[in-house]
Amino acid sequence: MARPLRLDESGAWHHVFNRGQRKEPIYATDHDRRTFLRLCSEVDDRFGLEITSYCLLDNHYHLLVHSRDGRLADAMRHIDGVYTQIYNRRHGHDGALFRGRYGSTLVQAEAYLTRLLIYIHRNPVEAGLVAEPTLYRWSSHRALTGRAPLPPWLSTRALAVADLEPQRLESLAASLPHDAQLHERLNTPKLAALGTDDWVANIESRRRSDHDRVAPPRDTSVETILSTVANHVGCAASELTTGGRGISNPHRRLAMWLTYRHSGLSHREIGHHFGLQPGGVAVTLARLRADPPDVPKAIEMSIGKT
Repeated sequence: MARPLRLDESGAWHHVFNRGQRKEPIYATDHDRRTFLRLCSEVDDRFGLEITSYCLLDNHYHLLVHSRDGRLADAMRHIDGVYTQIYNRRHGHDGALFRGRYGSTLVQAEAYLTRLLIYIHRNPVEAGLVAEPTLYRWSSHRALTGRAPLPPWLSTRALAVADLEPQRLESLAASLPHDAQLHERLNTPKLAALGTDDWVANIESRRRSDHDRVAPPRDTSVETILSTVANHVGCAASELTTGGRGISNPHRRLAMWLTYRHSGLSHREIGHHFGLQPGGVAVTLARLRADPPDVPKAIEMSIGKT
């Protein structure tokens, strides 16, 4: 049976979660938790996914995210996939760590952001781990309420959209009872959207109309990207992967930009193809994000069909 289409687009909000196989732990040590958060810190720059709230429990996690570029799947493949590789290597395990692909629910921001922020931060309280959210180390609650430094990668967009002051968030999370209705809805199998009845009906209508749509393309190989760009601009593919200090090559910049957007490769892997260290890739991509090259429509369409 085909997997249900995940609705994601630029500007969408999602509640994202996953848990260990057979509800087994996914974090054995605090070092594991720091590793998971480090991977979370990478997805904004790489995939345009802002993490606005998180909570790491022993055998599962919750994230509230804003998908700026509509690349939720790419970002979560990076987090869950790379984390599993690191965890297995560190602890001598093999095979899947999570019960399956991550779960996600599309969220109507104005209707549910406040409740989700409170729900996510109250998870350790409901699990009996702490008496109040501010006492738990492995959630975003302390940072978002000013009790701890705000990591540069943790976005405060949810607070702004919900018009929620940090002190108000702390007060509500400490005083409100367990949101049983929200908990039940989030744990409803195949829940696709969370919002008002009219909003959810519209989302479900879009899901049905998109049911037979071709699935989004998989990651495009670097070879395909290079040959596509080379054919379009009239140069050898090797000219796109070599460069020198102080030498401007707009075609190479275009090829690297498309590789970043479409290949799903890490900075280290991109650097391998373009003769750069990971740090050099990060600097180059930061400049490209600030001033992205114009991508000819013919190239975009060609790569999108692979």
